[in-house]
Amino acid sequence: MKVIGAGFGRTGTLSLKAALCELGFGPCHHMADVAADPALEDKWLRKARGEDVGWNEILGGYASIVDWPGCFYWQELLDHFPHAKAILTVRDAGAWYHSAAETIYAMAQAHRPQGHGHAPGMSDLIRQGTFGGRFAGRDHAVGVFAEHCRRVISAVPRQRVR
Repeated sequence: MKVIGAGFGRTGTLSLKAALCELGFGPCHHMADVAADPALEDKWLRKARGEDVGWNEILGGYASIVDWPGCFYWQELLDHFPHAKAILTVRDAGAWYHSAAETIYAMAQAHRPQGHGHAPGMSDLIRQGTFGGRFAGRDHAVGVFAEHCRRVISAVPRQRVR
């Protein structure tokens, strides 16, 4: 692993994925890869449940990672891959929320099974893990976004930032 993207989805991560691949840091893992590969999604879900799934099992073959679910695990990934560089993609928090609400959150709500007892999917893990189940509360979600950016900026050593 050479590059770890710590930015939330809807901050230009798909463009960053394309750029990283063009610059020789591919293949690059993105949430789109998880959506397209049930076996990969299963590995991430097992990791989220606390099962002993190693990073090499999940990310073997990838040279970089951006978007969710990787941005949720940015610190753990940087610890595991000590030579990897970090990139934090950002945008205006209000614009980010509007974009995420109109796309990621809207799609997750439309495809969410009705009732209780369904197996959690990746969107549930993002909604619960990142936003504590409160993404619909704009002020809360924007605060989580801003705090995440602040934590990454303050925690990543300068020599590991790109």
